[in-house]
Amino acid sequence: MAEETKEKWLNYLALTTVIFAVCATLSTFKGAGYSTKSVLSQTQAANQ
Repeated sequence: MAEETKEKWLNYLALTTVIFAVCATLSTFKGAGYSTKSVLSQTQAANQ
């Protein structure tokens, strides 16, 4: 019975880690998009 409890706990921990990793990846992609827009805006302002 102790083994089953331990395995459930590890499964929840693994699932939580995966969810955090996916959220971090999506945040990175979204942040990179804003960075690209910022660089383009700065280039357009410098060209004017």
